[in-house]
Formats: sequence, structure tokens, C-alpha cells
Amino acid sequence: VRSLEQQRSVLDAQWKVLQAKGEDKSNLEDIYQEYIRGLRRQLEMLQENKEHLQSDVGHMQGVVEEFKNKYETELNNRNHAENEFVLIKKDFDDAHLNKVELEARLEGLTDEIDFLRRIYEEELRELHAQMNNISLTVEVDTNRHFNMDDIVASVRSQYEALAQQSRQEAEDFYRVKFEDINASADKSNEDIRNSKQELNDLLRTIKNLTSEVQRLKQQRGQAERAVAEAEDLGEQALKDAKKRIADLEQELADSRRQMAQHVRDYQELMNVKLALDIEIATYGKLLEGEEDRLSSLAGARGRNPRNYSYNFGDDADLTCHYESAVPRSSKTVIIKSIETQDGSVVSETTEVRN
Repeated sequence: VRSLEQQRSVLDAQWKVLQAKGEDKSNLEDIYQEYIRGLRRQLEMLQENKEHLQSDVGHMQGVVEEFKNKYETELNNRNHAENEFVLIKKDFDDAHLNKVELEARLEGLTDEIDFLRRIYEEELRELHAQMNNISLTVEVDTNRHFNMDDIVASVRSQYEALAQQSRQEAEDFYRVKFEDINASADKSNEDIRNSKQELNDLLRTIKNLTSEVQRLKQQRGQAERAVAEAEDLGEQALKDAKKRIADLEQELADSRRQMAQHVRDYQELMNVKLALDIEIATYGKLLEGEEDRLSSLAGARGRNPRNYSYNFGDDADLTCHYESAVPRSSKTVIIKSIETQDGSVVSETTEVRN
């Protein structure tokens, strides 16, 4: 009986421990559930952030497409400007060649004017020399008294008038030529200056367009990098959240299995405890009945010795034997044997002896 009471105490202690563990597990399950709800909220937030990021990605793709269109437009403008630059450069080269040609012609005409001036002066000197020779010849050969001075003066004036007229015509002709050449040169210079100005404007435009294209390329690269980083962060956060949720669900399933196992163990212990309580109560009543019966027999007939034997096995098996020492001829002996194992009644036998 004491051994059974000790086992009962041990079972009570185990029951309390299991109840405490059950409460702890219950609290742990609540904590897991709360944590899972928090993770699900985080997952929903990540989903919303992903949707916002996708919207931002769409917006950035639109911006990138707009920048791409601007870039293509600016590139076409640049190509058009480069083509115009090539044409203007060609016109500039032609104008420069024309200017060089006109300068060469001007130089040639200047040389020609100088050459004709020298020829004119040389012819004039020869004419003066001829006139002097004629006057001398007249004086030597004729020996007549003519007014040669008037004749010479008249001829000289005629030649001088003719020479003056020729020189004036030559000067007028070459002056007109020179003015035309200067006008052409001035026009060529003006065209060259205009071409240079247009060329500088085109170069500035090309430079500005190149800077704008580089800036748009940088903005496009930054936008693409930002979109890629946002997508990577969102995907990584989503993967981490899913992995964490899967781990927590696995832990929760393990905890539930452990809790179910503890509940089954608890139920088994309760069954064992209930069986032991029933067995202890049975033994107690049995012993009380035997003691009462023995007391009544002892009071009626005096001392009547009885033999009792209790066998407590190592595995908590109990075998109870009791035998009355009353003579067989006068009393009936009842031998009742009850065998238990692991808190359960294995066998129960009753033997009546006369």
C-alpha cells in the first residue's frame, strides 16, 4: 500500500509537471501564433511595397522610355546638325577656296597692272625719245626755218592726251576690276564670317546636345540601377519572409505534435492514476473488511491467529494472500488473490477452503 501511495505521489508530481508544460506549450503556441500573425502582416506590407515598387518601376520605365525618346530625338537632331555642319563646312571650304582664288587673281591683276604701267612708262619714254630724235632730224636734214617747236608741242600734246586717255582707261578698267574683286572678297569674307558664326552655333548646339545626352544616359542608368536594387530587395525580403513563415509553421507543427504527445502521455498517466486510485481504494476496503471480521471473530472466540502474506514485486505488482488458522472442521477459509501490473488488475482469483 505504501508503495502504491508513493507511486501515486510520483504520478501526482508528473501530472503537475505535465500541466505546467501544457500551460507553457499553450503560451508558446500563442507566442508563435502572434509572431506568425506579425510575419503575415509584414508579408502583407511587403506585398504592398512590392506593388508600390512595381508601380514605381512602371513609372520609371515610362520615364526611361520618355528619356529614350528624347535621346533618340536629340540624336537625330545631332545627326541633322552634323549633316548641316558638313554642308556648311563644305560651303566654307568652297568660299575659302574662292577667296584664295580671288586673292590670287587680285595678285595677278595687280602684277598685270604694274606690268602694264611699266610698259606704258617705257613706251612713253620711247615716244619722248622718238620725238626728240624727230626734232633733231628736222633741224639737221631740212635746214629750213619751220616752227618745229609748235609742231613738236602739238604732237607731244596729242601723244600726251592719247597716253593720258589710255592710262585713264586702263586705270578705270583696272579700278573697276579691283573694286569688283574687293567686293567679291568682302562678300566672301562676309560669307566666311557667317559660316564661322553658324559653325560655332552648331558646335555649341552639338556640345549642349552631347551634354544633355550624357545627362539623360546617367539618369537612365541611375533609374535602371534603382529599379534593379528595389526588385532585388523586394524579392529577397519576400523570400526571407516566406522562409521564416515556413520555419515557424514547421516549429508550430512540431510543437503541436509534442503537445499532442504530452496530452496522450497525460491521459495515459491519468488512466494509470485512476486505476491505482481504484486499486488502492479496493485494497483499503478489503483490509478494513478483513480487520473488522477478524476483530469480530477474536471477540467471539478468543484469539484466532491468521496468516497474512503480501508480495510487492519490483514492477509494482501486488499479490495479497490471507489465510485463516481456524480448524478446517469448524471454519471455512476464503483465499482471494489479486495480481496487478503497471497499475492494472491482471488477474483476480478467489479460493474457498473448508
